[in-house]
Amino acid sequence: MFAGNTAPVSGKAVLAIGVMLAIVSAVSSVFLGVAYPIAVAAGLSTLAAVVCTYAALLVILNVKSGSVSNSVQSESKSMPSVAWTLVARFRISDASRLWCDIEPGSQASQETLAWTHAMMDAIKRGELPVSPQMGDAKFRERERNNPSWRTEIERGDLAVWAKAHGRTPRFLAK
Repeated sequence: MFAGNTAPVSGKAVLAIGVMLAIVSAVSSVFLGVAYPIAVAAGLSTLAAVVCTYAALLVILNVKSGSVSNSVQSESKSMPSVAWTLVARFRISDASRLWCDIEPGSQASQETLAWTHAMMDAIKRGELPVSPQMGDAKFRERERNNPSWRTEIERGDLAVWAKAHGRTPRFLAK
């Protein structure tokens, strides 16, 4: 149905067909004895319906052809900025994405979710300490017992934990 990203019918052709159908609808309504304002409303409704149907069809065909899903996928697979190598403290959600070479804030993958859980479990076991800058000792203890994607960890601690497990993620390398 598509040749590349080109629609089978141009937008101008669809608009022309819509205008023709609107005129035919309004004129035929008048011949059937409908009041003029209602006939004009019928014509405009016909035009709106044609344009909206065409727009919906374009969206459906673009989703089926993969152009929308490919743009989302390529966005989530973008390489993280080099600036992340200068950051001293990370939220677990950011660290797990960076671990998988995905820019923080991008859509999570199954692998990033697995690393998020691994880091949270390491915090619970005491292998990976909560950042001392997260608040007082009582707050840090609560975070250690119940870490979340917002829990913050220090770069150095994460690098030591990674090395202990035979890993050296790119964003931790200096």
